[in-house]
Amino acid sequence: MPSRTAGSQSSARLKLAAAMTALLAGGLTACSHSPGQNFGTVSGIAEPCAGVFRPGQAQVTVYASHDGRTVKSERVVIRQPHGSPYRLTLRAAVYVISAPAAYLPAQTVSVRAGGTTTVNFRPSCK
Repeated sequence: MPSRTAGSQSSARLKLAAAMTALLAGGLTACSHSPGQNFGTVSGIAEPCAGVFRPGQAQVTVYASHDGRTVKSERVVIRQPHGSPYRLTLRAAVYVISAPAAYLPAQTVSVRAGGTTTVNFRPSCK
């Protein structure tokens, strides 16, 4: 069996390192999520039941719950007279979306991969 020289061993190590790096990078890409890969979006306008307020003074938190646990939330600072937008990226599943400061009932929604579901929280208490 012919013996390997230091140069061919070094070349083999470089090829192995390149192959391992490519496999690792591919694995990490598969583990990360991007919209459309089993993820969808719930978005809308949120506004608290706060009476008269100046933009930036009021806020409302929108919650997404799955199986009785809050899995994501977004605090929305109201910067416009009729609410401000929110956006939650969630795994495809059924969620209860709520905004307690709006004093409106929670809504059950089905989030579909790559889709967008709109849930607005615009109270009429003013």
